[in-house]
Amino acid sequence: MSSRSKKQSRTKTEDLFKVFVLVDEITGCWDWTSRTDPRIGYGCLERIFKGKKYVLAHRLAYALLVGDIPDGFTIDHLCKNRRCVNPAHLEAVPFAENIKRRGGTRGADHNRKKTTCPRGHAYDVFRKRPDGYIGRRCSTCDKETARRTGARRRAKIRALRLAAGLPNGGNGHA
Repeated sequence: MSSRSKKQSRTKTEDLFKVFVLVDEITGCWDWTSRTDPRIGYGCLERIFKGKKYVLAHRLAYALLVGDIPDGFTIDHLCKNRRCVNPAHLEAVPFAENIKRRGGTRGADHNRKKTTCPRGHAYDVFRKRPDGYIGRRCSTCDKETARRTGARRRAKIRALRLAAGLPNGGNGHA
């Protein structure tokens, strides 16, 4: 290994932010320009800092420039830019608070605000599961699903009876 590559492999974690960050003068965001996770859109890297492994760039930025992330807390992007690693745009908050702040078209808060099913019927049936979760249902769609399921089941039974040479619709007694 050349001395140059040894030096590169010892790059300080802090120096990564000089190399992989582009400051947006308009928004003030420090955009991560290196790899991002294609599933979630956050900047990614793998670094060990203070004995913890960091994979998401914004979490490492917070730990480096603000302080440790408390247990049970997540980092909220106040600017809503997932590539941003500016510590002034990051806040450690409980997970539930982060979900509430998210708003938009995803997550439990979005679903909680819905009052109609995808077909436009009102959610009018509430069921409590043994684990305490209360689910909302649309009785109109439930009835339609039951009707279609029953029709499919009856058609399957009819086909099996015909294949076995039994009369269609009877109970099999001669």
